[in-house]
Amino acid sequence: MIRLNINPEKPEKEIQNPAKESGSERERNLYQQFAQLSKEELLEKLLEAEKRYLYLRADFENYKRNVEKERAEMSEKGKEEVLSDLFGILELLERAIESARRQDIDSSVLEGLELVRKQAEKILQKHQIERIPTLGEKFNPEVHEAIGVQPAQDCEPGTILFEYEPGFIRQGKLLKPAKVVVAKESSPDQN
Repeated sequence: MIRLNINPEKPEKEIQNPAKESGSERERNLYQQFAQLSKEELLEKLLEAEKRYLYLRADFENYKRNVEKERAEMSEKGKEEVLSDLFGILELLERAIESARRQDIDSSVLEGLELVRKQAEKILQKHQIERIPTLGEKFNPEVHEAIGVQPAQDCEPGTILFEYEPGFIRQGKLLKPAKVVVAKESSPDQN
């Protein structure tokens, strides 16, 4: 039995030898090592252990925070990938609607296509995905991809004349650039 009095305000406490109860070789060795140390040395070892514990605890908290951040990022990336698959469907629906209008298809078919398109747009809005404005806008290489240029007299150069494929952004992040045709300055010989 060892008596320690680390805090002089509190009475000494008796510490039972834990090695007698468990019988672990490691525990017996530790008990023998600590039994030979002075109060100051024991206090120093205790403070070192507490310091190591606090560092490990902080490291673990950082690890948990990083894992949670990575999990959230992976979840967002997966969501964006799935939603990006809707872009192609939405483009095909818009082309089908335009084709149906040109060919004077039955109005009920056209209405059905419009409903499906609106539902797809609602899904995108629900997940904060916005369509990139194009027609009449100034070309922005950060969100637009020019697939062609065309002379235009009625608008200034760099203005978007035609949208070939829509583009989409989500919370400021570009998911798909809009493919567009841009106005160029018309040369005098084209007039």
